Amino acid sequence: MAELPLFGEREIAFLAALHAAKVEFLVVGLSAAALQGAPVVTRDVDLWVRDLGDEKFHAVLKRFGAAFVPPVGLNPPMIVGKRIALFDLVVSMQGLNGFAAEYRGSREIKVGTTTVRVLPLDRIIASKRAVQSPEGPRRTARARGRPAHDQRGPAFAIRGEAPQVHACEDEIANAAGEIKP
Repeated sequence: MAELPLFGEREIAFLAALHAAKVEFLVVGLSAAALQGAPVVTRDVDLWVRDLGDEKFHAVLKRFGAAFVPPVGLNPPMIVGKRIALFDLVVSMQGLNGFAAEYRGSREIKVGTTTVRVLPLDRIIASKRAVQSPEGPRRTARARGRPAHDQRGPAFAIRGEAPQVHACEDEIANAAGEIKP
C-alpha cells in the first residue's frame, strides 16, 4: 500500500517504537480503512491498545515526550504530546468483540519501515453500522464522555476538534469489495 500523507516520519517512528516494544495495539477507524485502500480522509489516527497500563506502552510514550492522561470523570483516557499529536486512544469499538478477538482477526499492513496491525474493513464497517443504529449515537456519546443527548456522532474527535471529513459507509464497503486481503 502506498504511504499516506497522514503518516509522516514522526508518526511512523512512533508506530515502529510501539511495534518494537511489543505493545499490542490496533490502528482502527478511518486511518485503518485508508491503509487498506478505502477512499477516506481523516485528521487523526485511532489506536486501540490492549492494556493502557502496560509499562512498555508508557515507556514508548515517555521516549516520544508524550504522556498518558487517565480517564477523569466523564473524560476518556488520552495521550498527549507534540510528537504524537495525530494519535487518539480508543478504549472499545461499538458493535465489535473485545480487543483480543479483534486482534486475532486483524491484518498486518506495512507502514514505512514497520508493520502495524489494522482492523479489517468489514469490522470497521460493522462498527460504523453499530454507531449509526438508533441507539448507537447515544452509546457513542456516553463512551466519549458526553451527555447521552449529545449526538454529534463519530465525526467529532474526542478532543472536540472540528469534524473529520470522511467517505460514507458505502464507499468503504465498495473499497472492501475491490481490495483483496
